[in-house]
Amino acid sequence: DDIIQIFDMANNIVSTMLRHRDIIKLLEKTSLMDTLTGLNNRNALAIFVSDIYPNAKNIAMLYCDLNGLKVMNDNYGHEAGDRYIKNAADSLLAVFDPKTVYRIGGDEFVAIETDTSVDEFDERVIRVNEEFKKREVSMAVGTTFMENSDINFDEFLKEADKNMYLDKMKYYSDHKNNRRKNRS
Repeated sequence: DDIIQIFDMANNIVSTMLRHRDIIKLLEKTSLMDTLTGLNNRNALAIFVSDIYPNAKNIAMLYCDLNGLKVMNDNYGHEAGDRYIKNAADSLLAVFDPKTVYRIGGDEFVAIETDTSVDEFDERVIRVNEEFKKREVSMAVGTTFMENSDINFDEFLKEADKNMYLDKMKYYSDHKNNRRKNRS
């Protein structure tokens, strides 16, 4: 009878430890992942910046911002807006390695590749723009490239963001919507 109780206690302890291990894995995963899209989130980007970026060579960044998300949400509801965001993420995943794609804001995404060439990256940018069109996603896109990580990551990000906003200004100019034209 005592042996049975000991085995039951051991079984309960092992079961509890396994459940805790699974919960910890889930927490780790969700702390680095955007739950809507399955993409890496800002926390994962912070890890990239601290662990990989300082020693990276030939770094390319694609910075994207959805066009028309507010109109989509206002006219068709937030579920439609969520599908639009998910379609944008799926477009990026169709071209870029999932480990390199991040959702960094409500409608903002980045893809960062290291050890690539300008030509290779430009080819992927062309392909992702084709994916956006195929999935009916309107995305403002900006890119930047550098040979090594001599500049601060925030400056690198700012350069891609600046290039993206040039594309966004063109979109809103073409669509006669001045809502975002005067970004400071």
